[in-house]
Order: sequence, then C-alpha cells, then structure tokens
Amino acid sequence: KEPSTVSILKGDLKIGDKIRFKELLFRINYSYVLPESKKILKKIAQVLKERDDIYFTIQGHVCCTKNTKDALDKQTRKHNLSTARAKYIYDYFKKQGIDERRMKYKGMRRMFPLGGDPKYDRRVEIEITYISDN
Repeated sequence: KEPSTVSILKGDLKIGDKIRFKELLFRINYSYVLPESKKILKKIAQVLKERDDIYFTIQGHVCCTKNTKDALDKQTRKHNLSTARAKYIYDYFKKQGIDERRMKYKGMRRMFPLGGDPKYDRRVEIEITYISDN
C-alpha cells in the first residue's frame, strides 16, 4: 500500500522531491476540489504549516486536452486550468496560515501524464525547492 500524502510530508524530504496529492480530486473542467477532498486538503495544509522548514512549488496538471496546451476552466472560460488548480491550492494554503514566501504555483498543463485513468492526471503535486535548517 502506498503511503498517504500526509505521512510522506511528515517524513524525510529532500530538494527536488515531488509529492503528488493523490487523495485530492478536482471537479472535471473546474479548478476546485470535490467536497470529499476538503478534509484531506485541510490535513495537508496543517502538516505543511508545521513543516515550516520546507519551501515548495505547487504544480497543477490536467488531462485530456486535444488541440490546446491547457484545458478550459469552465468557470472563467480561459485555457489555464492547470494554473487555476495550482492557484486554488496556493490560495487555500495561504488562508490556512502558510507563509506565501514559502510557496509558488505553476501550471504544468498536460505535459506530464501519469498514464492510466485520466482522473489521476487532474492533479496537484508539490516540488520541494528548498529546506531550511531552522
């Protein structure tokens, strides 16, 4: 069994590690998470708040785009869904008290599909960019 996102974040991390928020599911064509994902998102935010030694980039991903680089966000009608998903998580973390200087966000479009079920490509990952010695 794969370890949970929370247990990975509590563990030993190094610069360059990518942690996929596999328990987070987004509504298709929208930048917000499904209601059943809110509880785990809150837990992830709590761990990241406690782990104030890590700095990271939130990377949004999409699936299933054909003739565009990024998917359409039905809420805004813009082709920036991967960025909008990363920003949604960034804004949520900020509201939960995570210092915005520790995080950035970036849309990765459909450049890194995982293969298999497309629902897993509608995802957010964080990449560890710096670890302080505090």
